[in-house]
Amino acid sequence: HTSAATHILEGASGIRHDLPISTCSGRSNRNIRLLLNPLFSSSTDASGTFLDYVKAIRPATCIQAIGALVVGYFAVISSSGTSTSPVQELSNPQLLAASVSVYFSYGAGMVMNDLVDVDTDSMHGTKSSRAIASGRISKLAGWTYCGVLSIVSLVLGCNIGSQYGMWTLSNLGIMLGYALFGLQKVLLVKNVLCGWLAISPLIGAALLATSGGIVGLDSVTTTSKLMRLAAVGFPMHLSREILKDIEDVGIDRGNKSTLPLVVGERIAHRIAYGIVGCVSSVMVLTPLYWGMFGSKYHIYPLGVAVGLSMCIRASLLPLSEGQRLLKKSIYVLLAGMIGGLLAQ
Repeated sequence: HTSAATHILEGASGIRHDLPISTCSGRSNRNIRLLLNPLFSSSTDASGTFLDYVKAIRPATCIQAIGALVVGYFAVISSSGTSTSPVQELSNPQLLAASVSVYFSYGAGMVMNDLVDVDTDSMHGTKSSRAIASGRISKLAGWTYCGVLSIVSLVLGCNIGSQYGMWTLSNLGIMLGYALFGLQKVLLVKNVLCGWLAISPLIGAALLATSGGIVGLDSVTTTSKLMRLAAVGFPMHLSREILKDIEDVGIDRGNKSTLPLVVGERIAHRIAYGIVGCVSSVMVLTPLYWGMFGSKYHIYPLGVAVGLSMCIRASLLPLSEGQRLLKKSIYVLLAGMIGGLLAQ
């Protein structure tokens, strides 16, 4: 017969959870080892568990939030009276601390969302493989992880300045409220909140510039630039969330109220890419952005050309591939904006 110790270790490594444990003390030990999985598993399994925690915060989404913070910050200081260039600001300790704070706070939001949606995600074709949906990360471990990420983010934010710390706290509060109160089930609330969180780092950028003592800031010019950035970021993320709702229509039916369920998938698809088309037209056909991001190396025009080509391509692809490509096009546009500001 297999020993109780063998059963315990197999259960902790996630291979054979259904095997009986021969003694009460064995059950107790197994529960303890499951809670401390990374400490009792093999090196390969521990590495896998570490990667689960890394992937749970969606690094790409967190980096996108940092991109919004950086492009907003560079846009603000480019119109100030400071002699510091955006390139020099790349090594600014406050900017680095703010970026790490944003990374951890948005990562906490991703984990919160997975914890609340664990039941529906477990039935999803692709989301079921996520660490929380599959059970590789327990709810207790997940909420503990959220707490640690949030605390680190708040400590970094408060060290930058009280206003920046309050902004960080408000973002975490929105994410927690969204997760706990079922706001993702209300028609368009999820879409609007996700769009807001996508452009919220622009506010953080203004607060960061103020906390860093950037001189010569013109409130009118600063507000105008940040509003122009928000006018691109918000609708682009809104449209992507609509496409994700179309993809999840089968699981959401009876559980949530989403635009595709109300108006139909085809109309929702047209609305989503209609929004993208409007944003693209404004970026290309008006002078609002060309002067703001213009540089001698033409980085921004290249970003627009590539990013908008990706948007057009996304509209012709199957739904799942299209929304992923649309997300990548947002990264390209952000990179073009940051590159244009750095090259000024």
